[in-house]
Amino acid sequence: MHGCPFKDMAETGPEIVCAIHRGFISGAFAGLGAELEVERPDAFAEPDLCVVRLRRRAAAPAVER
Repeated sequence: MHGCPFKDMAETGPEIVCAIHRGFISGAFAGLGAELEVERPDAFAEPDLCVVRLRRRAAAPAVER
């Protein structure tokens, strides 16, 4: 993610900004029924770049009937 509008806040409190971004991304994936989920955000992987690491969601265990 480039050009974060919350960069100043993220520099002093990345845990808050990252949690918000994680929630947005997780909600979008859930709403789309995606097989991906957020593994972790990496704040400031580069000076003006944050990276969100993704992973394939674990399959839900089968339910016996």
